Amino acid sequence: MLHSVILALLVVITNGCLAGNIPAAANKPIFEVLCQIVQFAERKAPPGRQPLDESEALGALNAINMSLAADDWQKQFVDSKGNEIAWEFEANRLKTSQPQWADKWQLWSKAKQDIKDTGKFSKLLENKFIGLTDEERRIAAQLHQSRLAKTAHMADKIAGFKAQLKEATKEAVDKLINDAIFGADNGEGEIQKGASGSAAGRTANAWNTGGAVNGKETIDYALMCLCLGACSGEAPKPCDEKGTAPVDRAGIAGNAKTGYDAVRKLCPKAITAPVEAAEIRQAIADLRRKIKLNANVGYLGFYAATACNGSSASGICINYNNKITHQKNDYDKLHFVVKLTEAANSLEQAAAAKQAADLWTSKLEGEVKEAWLTPSTAITLAKKSKAVPTQAEESKTSENKKKECEQHKDNKSACESTS
Repeated sequence: MLHSVILALLVVITNGCLAGNIPAAANKPIFEVLCQIVQFAERKAPPGRQPLDESEALGALNAINMSLAADDWQKQFVDSKGNEIAWEFEANRLKTSQPQWADKWQLWSKAKQDIKDTGKFSKLLENKFIGLTDEERRIAAQLHQSRLAKTAHMADKIAGFKAQLKEATKEAVDKLINDAIFGADNGEGEIQKGASGSAAGRTANAWNTGGAVNGKETIDYALMCLCLGACSGEAPKPCDEKGTAPVDRAGIAGNAKTGYDAVRKLCPKAITAPVEAAEIRQAIADLRRKIKLNANVGYLGFYAATACNGSSASGICINYNNKITHQKNDYDKLHFVVKLTEAANSLEQAAAAKQAADLWTSKLEGEVKEAWLTPSTAITLAKKSKAVPTQAEESKTSENKKKECEQHKDNKSACESTS
């Protein structure tokens, strides 16, 4: 009788099926972080960040520049009726003689249309651009050219930051997060394919070798490593003291998805707010701190001795024996860490790029406000460099004002008040 009892105990110990050796909720702190990361894929990245629109400011600067240009230059962009001449029009002889203007033609042509009565003419008139003397116009043009050089630099800055925004899209971030969790850009990786997945995904037997499937350490596999016991005779509760997964490690042979689905149900419901970079970085840091060294090997999760095979005598954990030791720490090279870090970087890049683009756009708009005051400055400078104008010069000023008004207004009778 005694011999039989001893033999039975030896069988239990040999099989490692002693649930009492695994403390309830031993892996719960780690499991909570893993659940949070899985939920990142459900919450998704924030919608694309739209920067301020700089087109109106650039349009105003170009319109002012066109209004200060010589009449002969302005006439190139309109026909006898003031209609726009497109670059490809047969009437545009300059496309043959000046082919290098092709890229700028649309910009110049739009500026010419903008200073017509239907565009910015009233504001040009209000700010004294119409009717400047030749000297005042020359000074104003010089001042504006200097401003254009400055604002061109601003426009380049804005374009550069907008290019960064196009790289760090919501779609790109969502793919990185999905890859960290499932090992695939879109949808589900090998484990999630179940019986139709690759051999590595179906057997999923890498608990003791870094937790990698097809060379990728993924979060879906880590969830099973931390929560599934080795034996059907055990009912460990390492991830939740109130419940256990109805599947053991032996039961997922050929279809690891059954194990993942069982463990995933132990996670709480995800919040609905989009995931932010700070959360991702915090989760990465939390997991890093939870890796402990035993006999010069890093382990994530409950460890008793020897291995991470899910048995009570060994441990329910992930063994990073060739990645994390006293001599080296390749945590940052783990697949899920690499992808999550890239996702956080992209989110931060998008936020920083939008902030910078908006800042430069605001500066550009400030330059436009100053640009509208250019005639007043030019008039003041002209007065300082010249004596009181003669009657002939005053007559010339009136003539210039009427001429410019007729050039920019579609309704010529509306210019009578300027004479």
